[in-house]
Amino acid sequence: MTEIRADDAIIAELKHPDLYGLVVAVTSIIDAHGSDVSPSAVESIRKSVPAAWRGHVAALIDIALGTRRAERLGKSVPGWLFTTTSAQQSTHPSIADHHAARFAGTQHLVEVCLGAGLDTRALARVCDRVTTFEADPLTAALAEGNFRRSGITNVTVVADRVPGEAYRSALATADALWADPSRRDERATRQRRASAYDPPLGLFTTLGPTLRVIGLKVGPGDTLDADVTHGFASEYIGWRDECRERLLWRGVMTPSVSLVDVGQAWTAPDRTLHSVEPRVVEPQPDMTLVEPHAAVIASGRVSAYFAQINAGVLDARIGYGLCATDPGPSAFHRRFRLLAVDHSIDVKHIQRRIRDFGWSTSTEIKKRGVDIDPMALHHRLSFAAGGPAGVIVLARGEAARYTLYALRVMDDNGRYGL
Repeated sequence: MTEIRADDAIIAELKHPDLYGLVVAVTSIIDAHGSDVSPSAVESIRKSVPAAWRGHVAALIDIALGTRRAERLGKSVPGWLFTTTSAQQSTHPSIADHHAARFAGTQHLVEVCLGAGLDTRALARVCDRVTTFEADPLTAALAEGNFRRSGITNVTVVADRVPGEAYRSALATADALWADPSRRDERATRQRRASAYDPPLGLFTTLGPTLRVIGLKVGPGDTLDADVTHGFASEYIGWRDECRERLLWRGVMTPSVSLVDVGQAWTAPDRTLHSVEPRVVEPQPDMTLVEPHAAVIASGRVSAYFAQINAGVLDARIGYGLCATDPGPSAFHRRFRLLAVDHSIDVKHIQRRIRDFGWSTSTEIKKRGVDIDPMALHHRLSFAAGGPAGVIVLARGEAARYTLYALRVMDDNGRYGL
């Protein structure tokens, strides 16, 4: 939250049920002065707000802008308020519901790091009682106000760091735990090692068997020490084209990859997790090039996925599959039909192919394993006016570099894969 002194008066204001109406009024003033928050807008806001807020106008504006950002990101909830930071970092409500489903039937859940409270909101629907901890008293107060406006009565918000006496006391009666530890330090620098999270991940992975379910959110590409995460299964969360999250679960069965936006899941067979060696094949026209979903790639189980759809690879280190026959549509991959293959990456050859195919400026250029800027290359090339859109893939193979020319394959509903 924008710099604000956490005294009792302002904490009470953040929890107040009338804060939402005040933020709506502030948003109207901002809109009336144009898209930028001008000095005149700030002055108008200062004159119109209650006395308690006149020294904290910047924070109030941040809440107004954050709540609008949450709307744009599809994360808004009626009556809820966000800061610009919490809007960006909050869990999408549909993903929060996906998390919470694992805790159905829980009597008392302890949550660590509540943020704007969207996960807490979902957890409160399936758990009898939730005790949630947040180190920042202002963040805790804003979330508590959100709960009050939503009529959520089975959540206790504790503005305290973890671990602490209140945390240990709550944990003694809990049968489940959910934690989304902060991945930024005091200077807002992103931490890529789970041991540097706040609190560190090891605080939760060593908890005893009295907790029937433990769920932990970590960065999809972050470094986790194997000894700390022993006994936990990973689930990678896809949303549209992105891998949004990696979750660690203990006490529940979980798929390897869940695409929450389409309600589909995929699990790699256990025997293939570490034993499948990808089959290297030479690309040929009429083959189908397969691009796995980002969440499948993040899971590290691409070889297992390719084995299931009978795909070979250009290179064992490249996340593109090659199928002699079309594997069919799936939410877990995109498909491209190869038209031509060059065993080199040469701008003159690429330009000649584009001319022969009559491709337009909507043509995509993708790369895998080569140091080429696709956008810069696109700017160097000339395209046909009004022609079809192709796909050019620049990729490394085991023995050569390739330029692949392809067309996207649509599924039966006229959509392009994912």
